[in-house]
Amino acid sequence: MMKWVKEPLLHFLLLGGVLFFIYDIKNGTAVDTKSIVISKAEIEHLKSLWTKTRQRVPTPSELQALIDHEVREKIMCQEALALGLDQGDSFVRRRLAQKMEFFSSDIAELADPSEEELLQYMSAHKEMFRSPGKINFMQIYIDPTKHKQRTYAQTLLDTLKSKDNEVDISALTDSRMFKQFYTGESEYSLKRVFGERFVKELFALPVQTWQGPIRSAYGEHLVFIDRVTPSRQEPLALVRDKVVMEYKAQKRKEMDKVFYANLRKSYDVIVENTQGISQ
Repeated sequence: MMKWVKEPLLHFLLLGGVLFFIYDIKNGTAVDTKSIVISKAEIEHLKSLWTKTRQRVPTPSELQALIDHEVREKIMCQEALALGLDQGDSFVRRRLAQKMEFFSSDIAELADPSEEELLQYMSAHKEMFRSPGKINFMQIYIDPTKHKQRTYAQTLLDTLKSKDNEVDISALTDSRMFKQFYTGESEYSLKRVFGERFVKELFALPVQTWQGPIRSAYGEHLVFIDRVTPSRQEPLALVRDKVVMEYKAQKRKEMDKVFYANLRKSYDVIVENTQGISQ
């Protein structure tokens, strides 16, 4: 409540109303009747916001209070704009511009995508709707600061291949910073640890044999891949909610761009500076 009281916009609106009232009294002019319309859609919107916040529908008296507040806000806003209180105030401009952006977003929300549109969107953005590949592997980390000779990794790899399970790999790794055994790890989780290049090479290696070295941001690794579950395209039925969300987000961006472009055509914009550049 206190945060709203401190809002500069509220101060501007209240001051504008007072000034306008005083001006009319001092000049003895009659106030023209003006129309304020609260549509059924606005009332439903007020009820919806109340219900989402309070988890119940408003009572008739509570709904009337919401409508009264909406009427007051519209009156105060109109009077403030009539007095030009929005001029030269960056805070008010930002708030009004934000409202226009919300308006264009609301327009984009009006139409639900069809099945064909969702499938086309999935086809154009396949990587967004793929199940990540998963892998089971073990690794030995080779610290480049401890092993200057370039042949060390290859020699160790040859030893691992020849002796197979006879080697205690826990004694060979140069750091406990990494796990030696990774089970059911996704591409996404491994990228956060080892980086994209490492993961790309890892998933391309053959299984059931020691391979490497492959490089991460930390050094080199020898790896033994036990099993790989490759990434696959998910059917629409399993990812519908995500596809709809991403589709609508893109449409909002497109609508906002078109909406602004059409508004922009109505204005001659002159940007002045020391070079006299205009647009």
